[in-house]
Amino acid sequence: MDKQQGILAAVLGVGVVAGLAFWWTTQEASAPTDIAAPAPSTAAPMTSTLSAPLATGTTTPDAIPAVVSDALALGEEVVDQVKKEGEELASRANDLEAQIKDGEALIALKEKQIRDLETELNKTAAQKPASR
Repeated sequence: MDKQQGILAAVLGVGVVAGLAFWWTTQEASAPTDIAAPAPSTAAPMTSTLSAPLATGTTTPDAIPAVVSDALALGEEVVDQVKKEGEELASRANDLEAQIKDGEALIALKEKQIRDLETELNKTAAQKPASR
């Protein structure tokens, strides 16, 4: 299951990167060139992992690798997180299996004790009528 989750996260990361790259190139191609630049905002600039190309309002081909590398880094983080969660789940499963084995051993021991007590009780019950 851990390997499947890692593969799924990697495919998702690649899909995100490809989608962002496609979106970025289509936005640049469809942007009109005769529109004046927007007036500077008085509000605080937005920050994100993609802040370099988005905060300035420009789209340059040089910014595409930065977006792709940011998306790739994010995808790698997701893969690492999924792997870590898988390892934690595997560890918990191993702990639970060990508890089950310990419980089964304890049950077997108690069953043996009960059988021994029943045998002793039967011997005692068999000796009582003979002694009367």
